Amino acid sequence: MQSQVYTPQVVVNGKAEFVGSDQVAVAKALISSFQNTPGNSLKLNGERHEGKMAITYQVSGKIESSELVIAVVQKQAERHIK
Repeated sequence: MQSQVYTPQVVVNGKAEFVGSDQVAVAKALISSFQNTPGNSLKLNGERHEGKMAITYQVSGKIESSELVIAVVQKQAERHIK
């Protein structure tokens, strides 16, 4: 059995994707995305209560053909595999 390291993927504004370790490409994509004026805006609010997460959101502007994807992630995880 081989040992492999998984590098997470980064997606910027749903348009550009990179291997998470490619810092230069990620930085360029972020800078480029900040220079574009968005056609819509999103307000998010998340609250955790008794082990559950409640998320509310409000969208304004052009939202046709738009998709909202929310991912809840752990800051850190470790798993020992034999």
